[in-house]
Amino acid sequence: MSALLSALTNILGTDDLIIEEGACSDAAHDIFRSHPAFSAIIIPDDVAALQACVKICAQHKTPIFMRGGGTSYTSAYAPLSSGGVMVDTARLNRILDIDLNAMTVTLEPGVTWAHLHTALRDKGVRTPFWGTYSGLTATIGGSLSQHAISLGTALWETSSQSVIGLEIIDGLGNLFSTDSADSGFFRTHGPDITGLFLGDCGTLGIKTRITLKLLKAPSHVGAVSFAFPNFDAMRQACQSVAQRAIASDILGLDPEIQKGFLGALTTKSSLAAARAILSTTSDVISACGALLRAATATRDYSRGDDFVAHFTVEGWSRSETSAKSATIRTLIGTTGAEISNAAPLALRGNPFLPLAPIAPLKGGRWLPTHGVFSYRDINRFHIAFEAWRAKNQAEFDALGLTMTRMFVPIGAQAFVYEPTFYWPDSLTPAQTRLALAEHLAKVPLNEANDNVRQRIFDWRLELTRLMGAYGAQHFQLGKFYPYRATKSAQALAVLDTIKARVDPHNILNPGALV
Repeated sequence: MSALLSALTNILGTDDLIIEEGACSDAAHDIFRSHPAFSAIIIPDDVAALQACVKICAQHKTPIFMRGGGTSYTSAYAPLSSGGVMVDTARLNRILDIDLNAMTVTLEPGVTWAHLHTALRDKGVRTPFWGTYSGLTATIGGSLSQHAISLGTALWETSSQSVIGLEIIDGLGNLFSTDSADSGFFRTHGPDITGLFLGDCGTLGIKTRITLKLLKAPSHVGAVSFAFPNFDAMRQACQSVAQRAIASDILGLDPEIQKGFLGALTTKSSLAAARAILSTTSDVISACGALLRAATATRDYSRGDDFVAHFTVEGWSRSETSAKSATIRTLIGTTGAEISNAAPLALRGNPFLPLAPIAPLKGGRWLPTHGVFSYRDINRFHIAFEAWRAKNQAEFDALGLTMTRMFVPIGAQAFVYEPTFYWPDSLTPAQTRLALAEHLAKVPLNEANDNVRQRIFDWRLELTRLMGAYGAQHFQLGKFYPYRATKSAQALAVLDTIKARVDPHNILNPGALV
């Protein structure tokens, strides 16, 4: 290790190499749990320095773990044993080229979705999938390594669908491109080599350059929101709209999250919703209509007993967005009750939210889990989930644990079901690093709750197995969600052959893709 650190210092200097024990220990704590400490954190500011560091780590057979925004809850960038080196991509954050003729943007992996959106906005373009709600901190490199959903997902599906090509450093320190040798503008040319390095949890290579598709950003935005008496009615509405590619964003919420997070909507945030309309269109009529409807928002979002779905539509005129909204109303009919659309409009006006939920105001910790289901299986899973929760509810109550759920359609084929646990516990280093200081000042401090934390881990594992029984797949695989058990022996043999070629010493995020 001494020889390794000396070699890394020669490349980076002392400012870009962190070996302080506390910092290396804190960096190995993801949202949920602690892990063995890193031996060092490197913060390269260019690809050449990173490539030289990888070559040194390969010579010493030292594991390398890439961290983007650091919001993993599946041990994605965390080591399973001590002695590894973490790569912080904070300084690899440059947008390298915006080509409005080829309609591509090329950037480094540490660029956040919010940074990219701001850089593209004045040029009237954006990527098809254009970010996660955590895009203030979530990096594009991390999102592509784990797959990501949120903004644009109902229409454009996951982050991976917007990728054209990558530049990769392999486990020996070799640098190569997955797209065209001269000018990457089109991905579907023969076998999809780029796709191999998407969703790989950083096990096949380190992303150093990313090229994404661009499209003209729609000039008008609209939204409709509905409350539904039960999950199945909400699911049917989401499915019907997603199958017709009408809405760019669809977000479903259960009664618990509706009360807890949207029930506090005020006139002030309703005014923000109207400003959001004005920021995307000069249509004053729509903005005034949003203001009038927002007056009922607090009442609507405090209904408490209903599932809710928000549908955001885009277009090139008020008549286009109005027609799409009208079509959604017709599809839903009397199965849902229309409520204020202030929330989705406010979210569109401010799509990248501070990570306040990461440190709940009641204090404690937050842990999501999710499954990606086919529509043919989702209702059966929902029934099984409700039975599972009912079986455990008494213990949940005794331990002070609460749960919420979000639902996100992905195109016409898939539906994300995401329960989230909240419980009293001490704050983690990741929570204090990612949440805003003014938010943390309002959060009460709890004692460490190791026993409950272990019980939460057991429940999460139990719930993930229940999801698997109904055909669930997952994003953010990290070192938790199952991967190998879902693939055939022949497919795994191909993957293992590629892994042996690009990372013969198994130093790239060992332990991931289990």
